[in-house]
Order: sequence, then structure tokens, then C-alpha cells
Amino acid sequence: MATALDPNARERVASLFEPLVTPARTAFHTSEVIELVTSPDCDPVLLDRYLIEYCARGVRMTEPVEGWIRRAGERTEAMGLTELGQALQRHAVQESDHHLLMIDDTRRLVELWNSLGRVPLNADTLLASPASPGCVAYVELHERIIDGETPYAQIGIEYEIEMLSVTAGVKLLANVAQVCGDDRVEELSFLNDHVELDVGHTEFNRRQLEAILADHPEFARVIGEAGTAALHAYRQFMTDCLEAVR
Repeated sequence: MATALDPNARERVASLFEPLVTPARTAFHTSEVIELVTSPDCDPVLLDRYLIEYCARGVRMTEPVEGWIRRAGERTEAMGLTELGQALQRHAVQESDHHLLMIDDTRRLVELWNSLGRVPLNADTLLASPASPGCVAYVELHERIIDGETPYAQIGIEYEIEMLSVTAGVKLLANVAQVCGDDRVEELSFLNDHVELDVGHTEFNRRQLEAILADHPEFARVIGEAGTAALHAYRQFMTDCLEAVR
């Protein structure tokens, strides 16, 4: 595979890949849910309740991640794209057990919510909530990509979703600190962890994207389509969380 040090690598991603995902990125960052939860005018009680819902419902989307990336890597390697396939498999290990952070966060946030004298919530009940439409779409997307003819398109999903941590995630945590207080931010171990880790993950994903497009520029379309679909599904998931608490 061509090296990511190719001086044309970033330009290639910018010209072949970025235009395909830009509309979905814009739709995500200008969506009602993102604008609300990152606004200093957001009602603190609503934001508190939203965070609980996000953590509880997010478990179903986070628990399979390690397996998804590993399987995508194995299938990618099997079709002869050895470097990307092995890179995905190495990356999969870094996603192990992250859903446990969301479970812990849910329980701590619910305990804090109940201690404030609000309408009582039950963490176990919330964690057992059925998968929302956005969650279903997100799961189905991964399974379709992994089991289909283009498992290498998983890199498009990884790039777009992990980049959200260092864009929307940073803004969300800053707003939580402003609206609900620093103590609430301390309870969000999943978000804090990913804001920190996904800086490196995003750079890793970009290098892999640069390298695969250097050898196979014709892959840009399907990788871009996967990234676009992931952003749409995640935006729907976040909207589902908001609708559940209004």
C-alpha cells in the first residue's frame, strides 16, 4: 500500500472524499439536537435528562464496536487489503469494553438526578430501553458494510464518528460545564474518555484513509457513502434521545 507520507495524500482526501461527506457533516452540526445541547440557553434539567438518555441508550451502539471493527478488518485483509485490514484489527482492541463506561455513567447520573428531588428514575429500566430508530440504523449499517462486498468502507464510518468526539463532543462537554456544572462533566467518563482518545484515533483514521485512497481512489465513493450513512444514523440516535425526554 502507498505510504501516507505521499505529499498528495491530504489533497486526495480533500478532493475525493470530503465533498461526499460534507453535506452530512453540515446536517449533523446544524441539527436541532446539536444546537440545543451545545447552547448555553439549554434548560439544565433537560440537558441533565438528555445526558442520562444518551448514556443509557448508547450502550447498545457501543458494546458491538470492538467486534465490528475487528470483523471489518478481518474481511478487509482477506480480500487482499492487508495494511488497512490489519490496522483496523489493531484499532479494534482499543474499543474494548467502552460500553461499560456508559453503563457506569448512566448509574451515576441517575443517582445524582434522584438526589436532586426530581421525578425518580431507574437506571436498570433505562438501560433496558428498546433500541431507538437511530440505533437500529447504526447497527444495520455496520452489519451491512461488514458482511457486504466493501468491508474496507468501515474506515469511513470510523473516521466520521470518531471525529465527532473532537468536534461536537468538545462543545457538548464545555456546555455541560457551563449549564450544569463541572461536577456533571466529571460523571461523563465515556464522553471525556473519547474526547481525549479520539484526537489520536481521528489522525490514525485519516492516515488509513489517505493510504487506501492513494492505491484505490475508486474506493472514495463507497467509503464516503458509509461515512455519510453513519452520520445520518448517529444524528437520528441523538434526536431519538432528545425526543424521549421532552
